Amino acid sequence: MRNSFKELEKEEMQNVSMPSDAIKKGITSDIGILKFVSTIVEMYFPKIADLFVGLSGSDVNTQKSKKPNRYPDLN
Repeated sequence: MRNSFKELEKEEMQNVSMPSDAIKKGITSDIGILKFVSTIVEMYFPKIADLFVGLSGSDVNTQKSKKPNRYPDLN
């Protein structure tokens, strides 16, 4: 029994060939872009999140710098 799809796949693979250097260059550039975007997100996302929290009415700086009171009933 002949599988025409398998034969078609072999024929397509023979006709379509891409140089491995072009593939490597494309993957390397994609990785570089992802590294750049992840660095930007890592650097600025916490600050943007703090900005939105501050705009919503909360004060982020006092929450971070304030030490918890060990005896809250003695205020």
